[in-house]
Amino acid sequence: MGPIEGWMRRWTRRSSQRYGASMASATARPRIRPVPRPRMLDDYDGCWVAVANNKVVAAAETSHQLALQLQALDHRISRAAVVEYVRPSADTYIVGVG
Repeated sequence: MGPIEGWMRRWTRRSSQRYGASMASATARPRIRPVPRPRMLDDYDGCWVAVANNKVVAAAETSHQLALQLQALDHRISRAAVVEYVRPSADTYIVGVG
């Protein structure tokens, strides 16, 4: 066995031990609390909204209608807006990451 094979064998053994140890600590995670929906969106249940500078600048029932409204707005406002769908407050859902 040459020096490279010996080094690879030692490296593989050490790295696999570290991997197993790190996996054990990943199982005990703290519970993450849900992020509440901003109150300014309570009036827009089931609508698509565009938010810029913490204000709703446009709202529509479909994303296509909202896109047409954004085209009619000032270019600076429409570029700064974030578009999202506001789920009805009665709907429950879970978002999984990973």
